[in-house]
Amino acid sequence: MNSAIIFIKNEYELNLAKSFILGKMLIEYTLRELNRLDLDKIYLCGAFDESIRGVIKYESVRDAINDLKDNEGKCLLLSPFYPLVTKREYSNLLNSEDADGAVSIDADGACAFFMLPNNRLEDFESIDFRFLDVEVEQSVRVNNTLDVIKVSKLIQDRINLKHVLSGVKILDPNNTYISQDVVIDKNTVIYPNTVIEGKCLIGKNNVLTSGTYLKNVIMGNDNRIKSSYITNSMICNRSNIGPYVHIHRDCEIMDDVVIEAHGQIKKSKIDKFSKIKANTVVEYSTVISGTVEDLENSD
Repeated sequence: MNSAIIFIKNEYELNLAKSFILGKMLIEYTLRELNRLDLDKIYLCGAFDESIRGVIKYESVRDAINDLKDNEGKCLLLSPFYPLVTKREYSNLLNSEDADGAVSIDADGACAFFMLPNNRLEDFESIDFRFLDVEVEQSVRVNNTLDVIKVSKLIQDRINLKHVLSGVKILDPNNTYISQDVVIDKNTVIYPNTVIEGKCLIGKNNVLTSGTYLKNVIMGNDNRIKSSYITNSMICNRSNIGPYVHIHRDCEIMDDVVIEAHGQIKKSKIDKFSKIKANTVVEYSTVISGTVEDLENSD
């Protein structure tokens, strides 16, 4: 039974742990990597509130230790302020052969996170730990809001590099903002000042020009999105959208659709081969097909 205990000392640390980085709270980066380890339990001890989910909450670390001490397995003890640490580093600690426990240290020689067998948790303060190094980048600690800004850039660089290595063409990685849960297939081209957030799934050979904003969008292949705002919607294949189109609230844009400049689509389905003329508003429509111009408040 392997587990983790995250400790937040006070209200200041709690507010810091809830700071947003690329659409996620700081603590969620740690929780994401811990969940990838398939741990049996994750505890949050000390200061907490209802916005942090997916953990067992205790006011005292001692309560978590009492819950674990009679079970076989190992426990990670850590703070949520090392968002660059990955599953690999945590796994290295859990797989350590040291019977008494081990600790990873950061670039400044400070203790970043610990591993202890459950049956030694009560002896935490008296154990002679074996030290394991972590890579310098991973060991960056967030201590204040200025560090949040610095770490945001490091996380964004890591995300963009992952997409570039998988075949996505990001023309200016320093000015492209992609959140962690986004999936993009190869040969999609992303121009500068594009923002992609939430749970987006983007297919092959799409072009997203500057000023495009996507959030929670499922997109097929071979679309061209020009400086448009699209949220909570599905775009199928080979459509040409924009510039300055606004699509939101559960829209479905089927294959081979053209939506011209300044169009607004809300809670509607646009059938394949349709054309929405410039400055047209389509709202709450079951199915729109053909060429549409000056349509508002459709039933």
